[in-house]
Amino acid sequence: MNESQEWYGWRVLRVVGMGYEDPGRSVRTLRLMPADDEPLPTYRPGQFLTLRFEVHDPVSGQTREAVRCYTLSAGPGDREYRISVKRLVSPAGLVSNHIHDRVREGDRLLARSPGGGFVLDAGRDPLVLIAGGIGITPMLSMLEANFASPTPRETWLFYGVRNGDELVRREYLDHLAHSRADFHLRFCLSRPLPEEAGGGAFVHFGRVEPDLVGQIPSFAACRYYVCGPTAMMAGMIAGLRGLGVAEERIHHEAFGPASWLRAVAGSSATTLGHAVTFLRSGRTLVWEDDAESLLELADRHGIALPCGCRAGACGTCEALILSGTVAYAEPPDYRPEEGYCLPCVARPASDLALDV
Repeated sequence: MNESQEWYGWRVLRVVGMGYEDPGRSVRTLRLMPADDEPLPTYRPGQFLTLRFEVHDPVSGQTREAVRCYTLSAGPGDREYRISVKRLVSPAGLVSNHIHDRVREGDRLLARSPGGGFVLDAGRDPLVLIAGGIGITPMLSMLEANFASPTPRETWLFYGVRNGDELVRREYLDHLAHSRADFHLRFCLSRPLPEEAGGGAFVHFGRVEPDLVGQIPSFAACRYYVCGPTAMMAGMIAGLRGLGVAEERIHHEAFGPASWLRAVAGSSATTLGHAVTFLRSGRTLVWEDDAESLLELADRHGIALPCGCRAGACGTCEALILSGTVAYAEPPDYRPEEGYCLPCVARPASDLALDV
């Protein structure tokens, strides 16, 4: 791979293979290669790929464009990319269902160059990877990159799911744990199936909890990478801080709007009552303080905004501020241009008008 080949805008990638990664067949992997056969740029373990799809919307009956970000689930170094997508059953699952039900080998997809700031550092400290559900995808990339290195770092993986049917790439992780003395694995099952009552190699019954992670020798000297659902993220990050892990040693990536960031940061600001105008839709809404973001407010009222990661990382939703101001719980990974905001993680700090 060649870093100099990074591209701008959209590039055509071809689906060259696919398959399911879990016994429950809820996570589907797509292998992607460039349609122009030119080299792909390298990427840092943990980064994501932004993809554009034409999907059938069952609500409107129309075909519409949708942009989503999916973490690259393999270590860098090949001539192909790999993403692993979990099927969602909520309205947010429009694209994931399209990938599971309609995408076929040979299809062509539009992609932006890999991006994102949740990446494996270049240090030598031991690694602790903490994943909940499909949050395992960046950890797989980090694991492959780490153990392909001439000087791999000692690594612990805590992987939380409800039961074994949801474990992604279990055979690979089992093999790694059996074959490497520097890799320590815990499958944390919160609702094990009856046939799993006897446990098994590397199985822990219960959720991934800070106290479990805190049993690692010299845990304060490790680097922590955390990715998963909202509640798990908030509890784990607060718990690690409570155990004395320094802030700069904790790296995290959220799914969707960053509600857990506000909880961890302790923000108590209210924005209830601000008027939010979405100019192109011709709609003005009163801000609802239980909304996680401007994007969620729009979603609730049937206003379609472009979006990708829903976590302030990709910039797909970047919108021009016509008047007013916004606030973020934390600075987003993607820095919008002056006078623009990211509706996926922004909230109004005054009456607000957006050119969307």
